[in-house]
Amino acid sequence: MQQYWRETAAQCYRWLRRLKREPVSIAYALFQPLIWLLLFSGVFQRVIDVESIRGDSYVAFLTPGAIALTVFGNSMTAGIPVLFDKEYGYLNRLLVAPISRSSIILSRFLMTTMITTGQAILILLVAWAMGVQIASGFGGVVAVLALGALFGLGVTAISLALAFLLHSHVEYFAIISMLTLPLLFISTALAPTAMMSPWMQMVVQFNPMTWAVDAMRTLVLSGWDMSVIVRSAIFLLLFDGLALIVSTALLRPRLLRV
Repeated sequence: MQQYWRETAAQCYRWLRRLKREPVSIAYALFQPLIWLLLFSGVFQRVIDVESIRGDSYVAFLTPGAIALTVFGNSMTAGIPVLFDKEYGYLNRLLVAPISRSSIILSRFLMTTMITTGQAILILLVAWAMGVQIASGFGGVVAVLALGALFGLGVTAISLALAFLLHSHVEYFAIISMLTLPLLFISTALAPTAMMSPWMQMVVQFNPMTWAVDAMRTLVLSGWDMSVIVRSAIFLLLFDGLALIVSTALLRPRLLRV
C-alpha cells in the first residue's frame, strides 16, 4: 500500500511540474472561476427577479452554480492530459512500467480535485468580497468543497474513460462541447427550476449538477438543512458509483492490473 501511494504521489508531482511549465494554464485556472461568477452575475441579475430566488442577491444565488460549473469543467477536461500522453506514446510507457495502473487514474483525480478546490475557495472569497455571507459558516465552506469533490469524482471517471477509449483529442473536444452547455442550462446553476419550461423542470431533476448545486446553495443561503444536503449527497454517491462501475467496465481490458 505504501508503494502504491508513492507511485500516485510521484505522478501527482509530474502533473504539478507540467502545470508549472504552462503559465497560461495557471492564469486560466485562476481567472476562469472569476469569469463565471462576474460574467453570469452581470448578465443574468437584471433578467432574473431576485424575489423569485433564495438569497438577498443573485450573486449569492449564483455562487454555488459557479462552483459546480468549475468542478464540472475541470473534471470533464481531466482526461485531456492523459489523452495527449496516449497520442505521444508516453501512456504506453506508463502501462508497461512496474506500477499499479490504477495509480494513473487516482493521480489525475487528485490533481484535478486540488486545482478545483483552490478555484472554489477563490470563488467563495470573491463572493464574500461582493457581500455574500455563507449561512452555514466555516463548516459549510468545508461541506461545499466536499460536495464539489463528490460531484467531480463521477465526472472525472467518465472523462478518464473517454481519454482511454477515444482515438484523438478532436473527438474528445467534440464530446465536451456537446455536453457542457446542455448540462449547464438544464440545471439549477443559473436559474431556479420555477423559471424553466415544464419539460426542463422534469429533466433538471436527473442532472447530477443540479444535485450538487442544490446542496451547495442550501449551505450558502439557508444553512444546515440536512434533508436537502443528505438527499443530494446520496444522489451524488449513486452517480459516482454508476460512473465508476461503467468506467471500470470500459477500462478493464486496457488496465489489466489495478
